[in-house]
Amino acid sequence: MADALGGHGDEHEEKRRRTSEPTPDVSVLVPCKNALPWLPLAVRAALLQHDLLAEVLVVDDWSTDGSGEWLDALAAALGSARARVERMAGAQPAEHNLAVVIPRRPTAATPNFGADAHAPAPAPPADAPAHEPAQPLAACDVAAEVLASESRCRLRVLSNRGHGQGAALQTALDASTADLIAHIEADDEFGPRRLALMRGALKASGGADAVFSVTRLIGTNVTAGMTSYVRWQNGLRDADELAAGRFIELPALHQVGMYTRASLDACAAHMPGAAAPERMLVYRELREWPVDYDFALRWYETGARAFRLDDADAAYEWRQHGSNGTRWQGRCSLDSLRACKASYFARALRDARAPARVQLWSVGRTLDAWAAALVAEGVEVIERFEWNPKQPPPAALGVGANARGGGGRGRAPVARGADSDGAHRAAASQRPTGAGAAGAKSAVPADAGTAGAVQRAYVRLFVYGAAPVRERVSRVLEDTWDSGRDFFAA
Repeated sequence: MADALGGHGDEHEEKRRRTSEPTPDVSVLVPCKNALPWLPLAVRAALLQHDLLAEVLVVDDWSTDGSGEWLDALAAALGSARARVERMAGAQPAEHNLAVVIPRRPTAATPNFGADAHAPAPAPPADAPAHEPAQPLAACDVAAEVLASESRCRLRVLSNRGHGQGAALQTALDASTADLIAHIEADDEFGPRRLALMRGALKASGGADAVFSVTRLIGTNVTAGMTSYVRWQNGLRDADELAAGRFIELPALHQVGMYTRASLDACAAHMPGAAAPERMLVYRELREWPVDYDFALRWYETGARAFRLDDADAAYEWRQHGSNGTRWQGRCSLDSLRACKASYFARALRDARAPARVQLWSVGRTLDAWAAALVAEGVEVIERFEWNPKQPPPAALGVGANARGGGGRGRAPVARGADSDGAHRAAASQRPTGAGAAGAKSAVPADAGTAGAVQRAYVRLFVYGAAPVRERVSRVLEDTWDSGRDFFAA
């Protein structure tokens, strides 16, 4: 895979040869932009890992709150044997940060992340802090704790030109040397055994490309919607369930994963609209939609497979506070997320040689907005049906007289300029069988389908944000669902 991408593997080996230090087991990427007072907690968590050697690469993306100075002080206190500063010579801040200049349209709706998901969120540890730090931990105190511990982890402080999270992640990845890649956000935490547990699980998996931990919410702004979202994510365990959820919502936060370098190299892509030749990037700083969703959908379309490690000691602690980017960045808006999903869904149809003709099922403005998004990606929306699954199923579903449900009306395809919806950013559980999406090796397998069924010349897409609604659809279509032609999105 690396050779096909322009020699990434050779570059990686060259980086290893240039250093006399032992090759780390894991490289931990830490993008940092104005992360005080939480940054010391995240860096401490990464440096206090036991039972493996990790290099912790913190990229200061031109912070103005003292984060960069704190990192320099920590490196000095750790000493040259455990830390080094590799700041970019002559780095200047960018004119603006793409993530900041895009306003997010406010919405009065409370997100519905599928409160009926099957898996409970893990309980916080008994010694979890009851409040947020008023002041950042002193660099000398963090250094003293790390040096007195069993940890052998090393710190590397890098810099970026203020281009955003995606560029900072790419800078860290380019400088990393391990074959396994992890990530912690600069305001999050995890326990000291996390990376060793995940590495062990990944090595024992027999060929998986990544392992995801469960997520635990911490902080002062934990909402019911986010709690339900995390519960849904934690409930997706095996490779098929994780892949099946990706057009509903992000099946796993990028930072909860440990990835093989080969799987990251395989999903590298050019920046859209860039003049060739240009090097390919794993993490792209896009205006259109979030870095993590763009990465995840490219990663899955390579055929990569992952699983969830259900171990509380490996849990990732995702801090919730008023400055979380998911709450204000314009590229995390409903319109942006829908555009991202529609774009990659259309790509999946083309890559699998499935018919780029879709029969669309949903309600109201969500139906209109998804039809417009698909048409904009070159997908032919042959029919639109407005159906509330609380009502009897319409004849167009072809489920027979005994199925629960009938109602629903067909609607002609809309033009590209249809109004966008005000639906919630939703994420909720699929059926345990994985109905509603294909397995990880292809989004729409050309030869997939119900045994003995006649292959339809179109794909059905059911767009419903709430998990109970998707469960009703699954029950209605249980006997006629075609896993290669029927899908859920939200």
